[in-house]
Amino acid sequence: MSKKKDNLEEFFEEVNDKNKELNNKQESNKKVKKRNEDKPKESKIKTVLIAIALILGIAYILLQIKDSFNSINYIKNILNYSLLLIILIFISISIIGNKKIRNILSSLSAILLIALISINILETKDVIKFPTLAVMKNLNNTTLVDAMKWASKNKIDLNTTYEFSDNYDEGYIISQDIIPNTLLKKIKKINIVVSDGPNYEKEVTINEMTGLKVDDLLKFIKENHLKNVSINYEVNNEKEKDIIISQSTKGTIKRKDEISFTVSLGSQESLKPIKIKDLTNLSEFDATLYLKSNGIKYNITYEFNSKIKRGYVVSQDKKKDTKVDPNQDTVDLVISKGKEINVPDFTGKSVNDVLEWISKNNLKSSFAENFSLTVKDGELIGINYNKDDKLEEGTKIIITTSKGYLTVPKFNSLAEFINWANANGIRYTQDYQYSNTVSKGNIISLSLATGAKVDPNKDSIGVIISYGAPVTIPNFVGKNKSEITSTCKSVGLNCNFYYIGYSNTAADVATNQTIGAGNKVVSGTYIKIGLSNGPAKTYSFYIQAEWMINSTADNTIATLKKYLSASCPGVTFNFVKKAHTSSPSGFIHPSSPVQGGNNNFTQGQTYTIWIVE
Repeated sequence: MSKKKDNLEEFFEEVNDKNKELNNKQESNKKVKKRNEDKPKESKIKTVLIAIALILGIAYILLQIKDSFNSINYIKNILNYSLLLIILIFISISIIGNKKIRNILSSLSAILLIALISINILETKDVIKFPTLAVMKNLNNTTLVDAMKWASKNKIDLNTTYEFSDNYDEGYIISQDIIPNTLLKKIKKINIVVSDGPNYEKEVTINEMTGLKVDDLLKFIKENHLKNVSINYEVNNEKEKDIIISQSTKGTIKRKDEISFTVSLGSQESLKPIKIKDLTNLSEFDATLYLKSNGIKYNITYEFNSKIKRGYVVSQDKKKDTKVDPNQDTVDLVISKGKEINVPDFTGKSVNDVLEWISKNNLKSSFAENFSLTVKDGELIGINYNKDDKLEEGTKIIITTSKGYLTVPKFNSLAEFINWANANGIRYTQDYQYSNTVSKGNIISLSLATGAKVDPNKDSIGVIISYGAPVTIPNFVGKNKSEITSTCKSVGLNCNFYYIGYSNTAADVATNQTIGAGNKVVSGTYIKIGLSNGPAKTYSFYIQAEWMINSTADNTIATLKKYLSASCPGVTFNFVKKAHTSSPSGFIHPSSPVQGGNNNFTQGQTYTIWIVE
């Protein structure tokens, strides 16, 4: 019995173990099934993310490649971004591809990455060089001649303005409006400011400098760019050597104004022979100042010299370390005028040829433009000197280039034509004609057609200007003022009226006109119309004796004027004062054309009355 029980327990235990094993297996199968169900979803999400990243990466790199065409290192940038694009594509494909594709593309990506890094390292170390796009040069502090050469070489227009500067030598560029390293392919024109050297018209204030050392003066001259200073030395027993004794002026002066200073040589006894130094290649100012400061007299001659700069010492008759006695000796100096420059024949030459000649011969330059029917735009017309002229260094050469030929444009108004002609120095004549189609003041025609070539130095243009449609003068005689006013307004005339006097014609009716009927005139013409005052009236007027009793001549005249003007409009009266031996003052003279009492006065007539003084 006990044995059976044990066997039964073992059986149930085995059954339970089997059930557990079965349950575990079922749970495992469920998990595997669930993982298999989730795997397609994860794969889809991964694929979508990789696709988005790939599209964005490709788009970004393509944009960078596009922008690289406008960058200085365009070849290097295009190569770098192209390699990155290929690597990105390979890596993206390898992620979603099978094991074989993944291995191949991973290897290729690694090779391309190594190539990318290697190329950039070699370029950094200047082992290899990539072509670059031309960029804007920094022209600051370069000569105008060099800038012109560079601009001409790169086919860029150079617009030059000049400005005084204490910091830049004459002919050197102060500034430019295009930032350096800007791509040249984006530039058509550059505006530069060129130094005209110091402004010698500028005012400076010179204080009292007596008592100072000459070195202080020299420093002041240099800092303030004084142009016309002379420093003379003289023996002085009271002042130490090199102390300023006097000055010709103080206060405010222009830099170019002449000013002189006198400096002490010390006492006569202190002047000793010196071993003269080498003065060659010193400026005339510095060399002569050295001699004057040692009390040594000198003579100067000038000659052309191809090796020594203009204004500098070519030679001295007393060699270096020769003893020179200020009480006896004189030193002869030869100062360079620069080399003698012969003007070559520039016929058929270019602007660059002239610029090279200017640069080589230390000449100055400026530019002008002119129109030309024969010389192409931008090419050389000529300079301001002729072949075989002799020049000194520093001479200014004006280079005239062509603006091409000038053509007659289409003009919308006379003012536009006049502005164009004046701006280009073109002579013109004006004539006027009536026109029913062209409004008054506008151009009917030009002697040269639109598009025709013009030589400002030879050609003159005739311009025909419209009077507008002609106005035929009407016959105003016999018409009244209101009719005439209406007619003048309608036909475009300016009519002025005046009265010619009394006549049998009714008042305010025209009797004449200054321009006869049928004449043709310009709209707006002024014409005068004479109007009748109408038939003259006669007034009966009684001059009373009471107005003259106990009166003076002036009072009687005043009284008569008052009554006559009120009672006899349109009648003119003259009053004359005359003496009489028996008639009292203020009465009408016995011989007066008009006497007291009853009188008839007609309009338009003039009557004279004598009054006794």
